[in-house]
Amino acid sequence: MEKEQIIQILDSAKSEADSLSAKLGADVIFFSGDINYDASRELVDQCNKRNRKNDALLILVTGGGDGDAAYKMARHLQRKYGKFSVFVPGWCKSAGTLIACGASQIYMGDHAEFGPLDIQLSKKDDIWSRRSGLNVDASVTALDSTAKKMYFEYLHHIKQVHPSVTYKTAADIAVNLIGKLLSPVYAQIDPSDIGECSRLMSIAMNYAKRLDQTAKNFRSEKTLAFLVESYPDHGFVIDRVEAAEIFTHVNEPTSEMQVLEEKLGTAAIVPADDDEEETFELRYVSKEEPKLAVVSNTTGEGA
Repeated sequence: MEKEQIIQILDSAKSEADSLSAKLGADVIFFSGDINYDASRELVDQCNKRNRKNDALLILVTGGGDGDAAYKMARHLQRKYGKFSVFVPGWCKSAGTLIACGASQIYMGDHAEFGPLDIQLSKKDDIWSRRSGLNVDASVTALDSTAKKMYFEYLHHIKQVHPSVTYKTAADIAVNLIGKLLSPVYAQIDPSDIGECSRLMSIAMNYAKRLDQTAKNFRSEKTLAFLVESYPDHGFVIDRVEAAEIFTHVNEPTSEMQVLEEKLGTAAIVPADDDEEETFELRYVSKEEPKLAVVSNTTGEGA
């Protein structure tokens, strides 16, 4: 969706946002796009220079982005507001999930989907593109499983065809065959990627723990670990039912939220187009004086 279209949609939704703001007694903030340092800096600046209500509701639509920036955004909202809630009408992946870890209340629409608390690794020779840390972990796990399966199959086959061969000899033959077949594949895995993935996963876990010290919304540390470690893919869908097993306070959107979601349409479901290299943040300061801020984002960092 192009920048001009989003501005028109946001402008037409002022009345609905005012009603929601008055009902909740909260500033309503709309964010759509990649999460990065430009976005976090703009959010901090906007919060600091405007008159605020006591609470805030962040409407968050994102494919993810930078975990450090997400942590800064969530921490700032926690510091500046008495209560910080998140409304997820559509996509909220990766770093977006991390921001939600800082919310004391989470509202999820019928189209809402969180993603695993994944970290993003830079692609080699491409300073803008990023890849999921789960891909590295999945690759190592798949190769380990394949090697074990091949070992027992080869061992069984060798003993079946050549009963006179001892188990030790059969095992040596199986190991040698597997080594020759899988060594070229293992060679393509960079050990530094494994270490970086483990380190960044630990950072994501620690960020989430710190945010939850204020939010107090995780059911337990076990569910936090599950959110970080137990999903097979960056794009895995965590719907409202499953989110309620991870977070204590997960709700359906209020009628006022649903009205605003309908008014926003596709803009509430799918993040701003990455090709536009823009992030949009809509902030309603008060019922009487809604204000719109468009945040320029030219870094090009993706989810």
